[in-house]
Amino acid sequence: MKHQHKLDQMRRYISKALTAVICAATILGFVSTTARSYAQTLNWTSPLEYTQFQLGGNEGAGVAAWYPYLYVAMTDNSGSGAIDITYTYDGTDFFPATPINVPYPYTVDTPYNPAIAVFNNELYAAWVDNHGVVTFASSTDGVNFTNVNAGCSSGSLLSARNPSLAVFNGDLYLAFSTNSTLAVCRITSSNQTTVTDYPNIALGLPPALGVFNNTLYVAYIDTTSSHYIYLAESTNGVNFTVSNAATSNHTTTQCSLAVHNGILYIGYRQNSSGNRFYYTYSGDGVTFSGPIEVNWTMGGSPALAVPTLQYPSLSGHIFNVFGQNDTGHYLFTSNAP
Repeated sequence: MKHQHKLDQMRRYISKALTAVICAATILGFVSTTARSYAQTLNWTSPLEYTQFQLGGNEGAGVAAWYPYLYVAMTDNSGSGAIDITYTYDGTDFFPATPINVPYPYTVDTPYNPAIAVFNNELYAAWVDNHGVVTFASSTDGVNFTNVNAGCSSGSLLSARNPSLAVFNGDLYLAFSTNSTLAVCRITSSNQTTVTDYPNIALGLPPALGVFNNTLYVAYIDTTSSHYIYLAESTNGVNFTVSNAATSNHTTTQCSLAVHNGILYIGYRQNSSGNRFYYTYSGDGVTFSGPIEVNWTMGGSPALAVPTLQYPSLSGHIFNVFGQNDTGHYLFTSNAP
């Protein structure tokens, strides 16, 4: 019996020891996983220049991932008020640009950039026309756009230029500035629109939309001279709360948001004379990193997207598409795994 008692004691000791080891491993694994989820700096490639594409202004471009391509939209450099669309299947070689023939009076205000997004298996483009009206159109093939719709204009004088698009809770959302405050247009699958103004959210630059963890984010700077990046957040697309979680980052351009490997990234041009690309990231949408510098410059705002491409070498990379930091306004791209 004594021998059996000692065996039982030994079994209990071994069981407790194994339990402790398993718990420790679990805790260490959790800590390691958590650390990895927040330690998401990116190794960006040297930018590639595309001299066949000249942006109509220095604001930037619009991007959207629509399998198996990455689409890029930019204002036409000829001053015609058209939007040019190009796309790539491998992340490197782009097809010749095709103009969206925007009918009068909806021609694009040339110095500013359009936004594009995929919704209901169509490519949507949004822009501000020469009369300050927020306009959108859609395409089933990514080239031919129809159904030009001005239903998102709130009827107020627009004071900023570049709209932003994001799909959230089964609808397409379009954010823009009206009288230096936020306006958000909800577009249904039948292109019915509802515009909500947010006079308490002041905008110093055009807003940028993104979706992360079932939350709609608006990144913007206010009308003070701080150039801090603020976030307006909504879980229903209507009611927004303002967060200062990203205010350690300062910008002189519209931001761009993208989700890559489960991390929310906000790209922007730093508020300094260097005009360099910076970004910040968050694993939970609540706590953001400090500003991270990338050693090249931009003429305007970044445009981030994560495409699934036909050729897999760059598929799933995060891309930044932007304009040159000089009078050439040529298109550039960079990417990171």
